[in-house]
Amino acid sequence: ELTAAHGYVPGFLIPEATGTVEELLDLVMATPPAQLRADLEAATATSPRAAWASELATGRGRAMDLLGAAMDAFHREVVAPMRPGFRRIVTAELGRLAWQAATLGMESVLNSMHPAIKWREGRLDVDLPVDADVHLEGRGLIISPSAAWSQAGRVSINTRSTGCSRTSSSIRAARTCR
Repeated sequence: ELTAAHGYVPGFLIPEATGTVEELLDLVMATPPAQLRADLEAATATSPRAAWASELATGRGRAMDLLGAAMDAFHREVVAPMRPGFRRIVTAELGRLAWQAATLGMESVLNSMHPAIKWREGRLDVDLPVDADVHLEGRGLIISPSAAWSQAGRVSINTRSTGCSRTSSSIRAARTCR
């Protein structure tokens, strides 16, 4: 209920970190209320707001507990069994992208990653339902293929990172991970 099939994914649901599932879940649960509110407001620009999102935006109470339990159960029941498949798909996609970069150049890679991502005149354009300009101001950009998004057309951008901005997109070949 917090994300639409297409559109904005609240940033607090995809923390900018690596670690164990427990560590990442702790990061989500420790999201400051101001960030929760901002992320949930951005999400409602493209889809209706879940009734319990107002309580979630406070960072306290039953809604946060339910979110943590739901995320933990989803990982255990859905994501964990598919991790070996995810790893194979991402490894293959990274190999394909490395070959493409070495033989055809980065512009070719950027223009072929996803229909919504295009390199034009020295800038990266990403067609999203949310209108925004991201100025890197000297920071890098990490582009990550995601085998977890089976739907074509899924793109995510996170600009709150203190180091690099990050964008993720669905892998074209990702159909099944089992």
